Amino acid sequence: MLDQEAYADVKSIHDAMANGEAACYLRRTKEVMLDFPKPQADGTWKANKLFTKRIPGTVAFDLEGIEFELYRAVTQYVQLQSARAAASGDDRRARAVGFIMAMYQRRIASSTHSLKESLVRREKALKQLLETATQLGDLPMPEIPSSDEWEEMDDAEREERERDLERATLSRRKPDLEAELLDIAKLIAKAETVEDGGHEIKLRRLKDQLTEKGFFADPTQRLLVFTEYKDINAERNFWDLKTQVLVATEAAGEGINLQCCHILFNYDIPWNPNRLEQRMGRIHRYGQTKDCLIFNFFARNTVEGRVLQKLIQKLEAIRDALDDDAVFNVVGEVLPANQIERLLRDFYAGKLSENDIEARVEVEVREEDFRRICQSALEGLAKKSLNLPMLVERRALAQERRIVPETVARFFEASAKEVGLPLTPIR
Repeated sequence: MLDQEAYADVKSIHDAMANGEAACYLRRTKEVMLDFPKPQADGTWKANKLFTKRIPGTVAFDLEGIEFELYRAVTQYVQLQSARAAASGDDRRARAVGFIMAMYQRRIASSTHSLKESLVRREKALKQLLETATQLGDLPMPEIPSSDEWEEMDDAEREERERDLERATLSRRKPDLEAELLDIAKLIAKAETVEDGGHEIKLRRLKDQLTEKGFFADPTQRLLVFTEYKDINAERNFWDLKTQVLVATEAAGEGINLQCCHILFNYDIPWNPNRLEQRMGRIHRYGQTKDCLIFNFFARNTVEGRVLQKLIQKLEAIRDALDDDAVFNVVGEVLPANQIERLLRDFYAGKLSENDIEARVEVEVREEDFRRICQSALEGLAKKSLNLPMLVERRALAQERRIVPETVARFFEASAKEVGLPLTPIR
């Protein structure tokens, strides 16, 4: 970046490739960073990696009984609303309905409580609209945020945009409103039964994991749990061990340092796979002294769970084949941030089958693409040791080329005279 002659044109890159050597020293990812060599007992010197290992694990479970009935009922409702909107011919409204319906589907994967709160809010909006049925008309359609825009919003902004989109996506016909209100009421009743009866299998599996690992037997142990729908503001207490468990949303996916912890539970798997690396990066960072344990929760008997599990397993297999954790760093270069959500929305609208989605994941997530990106041309050519004489020479050259203060002063004095600008010396 500081050398204007380094790779200033395509020819210089081709020359470097022809010579089989790059002119600079390059380190691109934290996975290859080393500390300074230290003397060993046998007289040799050894440099260790700065970052510890990441050890992933899977916590798979099956929805059962009334909870599985709720999942199927919500999925049927989401598919009905999505297909109806897609067939209406109003593409903008169809996209908004798809956005809201996909959110409901994510929430049932998160927790029954978060789903119920969303359904109760929609029920309220339906009732309010029916009360003014004689005044039904088209509402202005809010902007539909992209995946990145949505994840960058704070909780208040998300709630406001969600309310606007929900209201704008309600039907304008009274019979449709009445029919959806009946469907919503049945879903809320099922959700309350699941929540009140303690039927959530994922929560039980979380408790089982904590018990099996003997987590609470060690008061110095810390656990970071990522979920999509839970407010959090307790980073300082976590560092001070006033609490052992920190539950965080995507708001904690960037900008906070939690290397005091080495265990992470992805209670919800983000539909945007780029978020996985950001989550892991909260604990897998400089200063971490232990190998990081990552546990991903999947519901095996749901479409979303199977699709996401296949994606994660594919990424982990590629990482093992390349022996490079950088696979998770560059997943966004291979798979667009909203690709999985787009595929699932098409599934809800009846445009794709589950087999179609899995086939797309198989085709679009390929080892050769990750190999090409992780081992790009310049990185493959880069030297693995410093050429000290070359660096000294370049530093001397940079010193010769730098603009000294006297030169800058002369420039401003001459320019000021040219434009008639008075200068006041500061002593």
